[in-house]
Amino acid sequence: MRFWIVLLVFASLITGSLHAQEKKFKWGGDREGGGPFIYEDNGTDVGFEVELVEYICKKLGRTPEFVQNDWDTLRDVLNRDKTTIDVALNGYEY
Repeated sequence: MRFWIVLLVFASLITGSLHAQEKKFKWGGDREGGGPFIYEDNGTDVGFEVELVEYICKKLGRTPEFVQNDWDTLRDVLNRDKTTIDVALNGYEY
């Protein structure tokens, strides 16, 4: 009986900590570049890459978080500091 109680407590601790540590998927882009990639419509980000990131996050079980950058610096930000953004989008191919 103790085994099951310990197992239940352990499982609830793990589940709670995993939920609390839900990882964001930070993606960089530049709203100023406009559509069709990302642009603001009535205070909401819309565009092809917004939909793409939402799809990727759904598959990964992560939450998208947009990080505004200048388009010219996206590659540098990605290479310099891996904690700032996870991926650079916005019509950017390398």
